[in-house]
Amino acid sequence: MLIVHRCQCGHIDLWHALDEKDRRTGACLGQCGCSKAAYGGPEVIPSWSAGMEPTRRETTVHEPGYRLVSGVRTCECERCQARYREAVREVAA
Repeated sequence: MLIVHRCQCGHIDLWHALDEKDRRTGACLGQCGCSKAAYGGPEVIPSWSAGMEPTRRETTVHEPGYRLVSGVRTCECERCQARYREAVREVAA
């Protein structure tokens, strides 16, 4: 599972362009017309693993700053760190 921010356009932060400080505040790459990101609080979304084995839904929560196969890293802000700690407890329960 990944921790992401969702923009008001509906796309997650990983779909937004980087600004000059490597923050994902730019235009949406999803061609929805969103020119500047406006995020809410972090949320946990499902993720899947693939490779030589069949694709399967992951059951662990990836830490903020996790590097996806594409090389993109997830957000590492304090709100994502706090949501990560909560999500780990939720999954363990």
